[in-house]
Amino acid sequence: MTQVALQQMMREITDYLAVIDEKVDDILRAQKDAVLADMIGVDLVIEEAMTIRDQVGRVSDVTWSKVQGTALTIARTQGYAVRQLDALAQKLERKADLGNVAAAAREAESKVQEWLAVVARCIQLQ
Repeated sequence: MTQVALQQMMREITDYLAVIDEKVDDILRAQKDAVLADMIGVDLVIEEAMTIRDQVGRVSDVTWSKVQGTALTIARTQGYAVRQLDALAQKLERKADLGNVAAAAREAESKVQEWLAVVARCIQLQ
């Protein structure tokens, strides 16, 4: 009986950990989405100013003030992306076994590409 009870308790713990893991993934995704949404918002503001400039020939003070206010958002987004890249690099540095490093590098490759694209877009927006 104790073996069955122990197995049941282990299943419950495993299920609970899976729920926690899913919630952590949701939180991380929401944080990432918020950072990227800020960058997309900056892109829209700059595109609006460019459209107005193309149609009118100049940018009004109101439109220019919107564009001026985007520098901090761009810098914060770029800083966040660089920190994500740094975290990935540190994770790789902690791997002692060469086989583990290779597997971790393959796993991190898409994330690195994604954050490098964010950094590149931030530079472009600047």
